Amino acid sequence: IFRKLVVISNMAYAIGAWQMYATEAFRLGIEEAKKIGLEKLLLTCFADNIASAKVIEKNGGIFTKHVEYGGERKRNYLIRINP
Repeated sequence: IFRKLVVISNMAYAIGAWQMYATEAFRLGIEEAKKIGLEKLLLTCFADNIASAKVIEKNGGIFTKHVEYGGERKRNYLIRINP
């Protein structure tokens, strides 16, 4: 019996030249996760994608470790939203 809801999703955004909106777009995604009652988010981005890493970190993401997935090196982050 499962006691926790697990949601696997992809939050992607294409901001282009309007990079200043990326952090806000991500914050709004976190707000939606709060509304459905998620307690934490496990996030990944490509290890060399510094812009995405900064957006995650600005929104409270805590770096946990590097992982290899599908031959690609990624950074794992955790955000606790409804403790």
